[in-house]
Amino acid sequence: MTNARAKGRRNELRAFKELEADGWIVEKAKMGSKFEKNKDFFHLFDLLAIKKIRRRTIIRWIQVKSNVCPKYVREAIKGFAETYFDKSNFAEVWVYKDRDGWQKYPMNHQLTEIIFRI
Repeated sequence: MTNARAKGRRNELRAFKELEADGWIVEKAKMGSKFEKNKDFFHLFDLLAIKKIRRRTIIRWIQVKSNVCPKYVREAIKGFAETYFDKSNFAEVWVYKDRDGWQKYPMNHQLTEIIFRI
């Protein structure tokens, strides 16, 4: 049986490395101690990635999950993004499915739509 916390951290590291390889500056949420919860950004996001694209700064707020993302998590992220984010901020959920790889879900708008409109 796999330790869920360790598996989650491995998937966060996978996402971190993928973003860095694509030229993003990435910050991970601080890991809590054994008796403490993770210190996610706004209790919702594991990673924060920033990149300058065509004179515009793009910020990606990413929640990393393993195999499944509960509906209440998606709804919380979507509500937060609709309330606080502008067109330069992107909320995403990345789900790492065992043996299948990443499934990436935009929560507020598509990153590719914005980049090609600039």
